[in-house]
Amino acid sequence: MINLMESRRIFPAAMLVLITAEIFYFSSISGSKEPGSIGLASVAYHFTVFFLFSFFLFALVKGKNPVKAKHMLLVAGISVAHAILDEIHQMFVPFRDAGINDVLTNTLGIFSSMILYIYISFKKDKITQQP
Repeated sequence: MINLMESRRIFPAAMLVLITAEIFYFSSISGSKEPGSIGLASVAYHFTVFFLFSFFLFALVKGKNPVKAKHMLLVAGISVAHAILDEIHQMFVPFRDAGINDVLTNTLGIFSSMILYIYISFKKDKITQQP
């Protein structure tokens, strides 16, 4: 599957656009007037959506090339910037606010995704190099 994503970068690009639109849509929904707990569902959503965002971004940026530090820095920078901008966007939505906990959860999803992608890439490269 990763080989397909890296060779045909239209798939990760399309997924990235869809995930970005989904993040924007859910961030634009007004909150409720009643204070409530954040909840496990919110934490799971933030982790998962930014995990997927950075995973597809990594596939798009890396392509067929071997993993390099510049790929990791670019993906981490764009993904964390997107997480911060998403929280800033929520400050302008009625009954919503920006939360550092959300940014931290997003960042945890981002770096988990990057670690998994790098691990899969190295395993894949090892298998293809064997005689």
